[in-house]
Amino acid sequence: MMPARAAIFIKECRSALPLAVMAMGVVSALSADGRDPAMTPTVGPVEFSITLPNGRPGTSEPLLAAGEAGRGDTIFVWFEKAGFVRFGWDSSASGTIFSRPVAAHGVGPHKLRISMGSLQQVVPPGSPSDSVAAVLSHLLIVQFDDRIVLRCEGEFQRLRSPEEIAMGINRVGSAIVRPFFTGRLGPVEPLEPELALMGTTRIDRWLAASSSASKRPGALRLIVRFSRVSAFAGDPLVVTGCGGAGDFIYVQTLDPSHVRFGFDHWALGGVASPPVKVDLGAAHDVVVTMGSLHDSLQPAERPWRDRIAVWLDGRLVLKGRSLCHPTTREQIRLGYNPIGGSTTGPVFRGTIFGADALSPVELNAMTP
Repeated sequence: MMPARAAIFIKECRSALPLAVMAMGVVSALSADGRDPAMTPTVGPVEFSITLPNGRPGTSEPLLAAGEAGRGDTIFVWFEKAGFVRFGWDSSASGTIFSRPVAAHGVGPHKLRISMGSLQQVVPPGSPSDSVAAVLSHLLIVQFDDRIVLRCEGEFQRLRSPEEIAMGINRVGSAIVRPFFTGRLGPVEPLEPELALMGTTRIDRWLAASSSASKRPGALRLIVRFSRVSAFAGDPLVVTGCGGAGDFIYVQTLDPSHVRFGFDHWALGGVASPPVKVDLGAAHDVVVTMGSLHDSLQPAERPWRDRIAVWLDGRLVLKGRSLCHPTTREQIRLGYNPIGGSTTGPVFRGTIFGADALSPVELNAMTP
């Protein structure tokens, strides 16, 4: 049964190779078996169309697998209930993680983009995108149609060759995924790593279409799981502006049971919370607001143009006052810091399950 908390289901388990898959002698879609060459994914982020089958609720089917029998990573779709699915990642090394329920309007075709560390690790060293490849080699990003539905950091299996990548086949042998995808997968197109990374960090890729009409999104509710690994610099939650004129809300893992939240206004400093006790293995509801997220032309949002606040699971853990540098909607980034600075690292090292915009009414209701 899916837990109610944050509508997230995280299951720590190991993948095992079902005997049925072994008996069928499943091979990679990249091997010389006469399959359509258009279905051959090139190394790096990929995009393809997907027509969903009428899957039985409580079952899952493979979309992309990277590795070999008993060792690798499988991206799958889980059929939740009529009209809803979840996407997930099953790792033979670290277990399984599911997205929030995602509304699938009709069977499709839909557009699916996947960037996964195991696809990126075989990029030849010294290529022009090495710095981007280093970030993507530890990230999974799944985008369904125009919205990011799952983004997490992890350790991925290193592939020996592209022949270990398969589409629509449970090549790795995940115990929770059926042998084949019974819908339809369209031709696979490669994505430029730089465009894939930058495109998936823009706030518009996270919010529902109805939240994209205004110039600024307003306060944001994030469903996240923090990194278990402590670091000197904070992990970016939301970054706005540009180099030399940016603002940051970040979280820093201090030890196995404490984090610290902070706000930094470039060139002037900011404010940080005291250590906050958390369960680093659980998903948390985090609400963040700072002036650069609000539209000064909207009367209901003006009171928040100089206020900083962070709530963790409904509890106010950081507050302060500061103006923010000018920014545009395109310069609002979630979980990624492309502008530098001294307090915040380049990437959020935990898991982001989803993001939603809060209305001024909802935000005012949270004010203590």
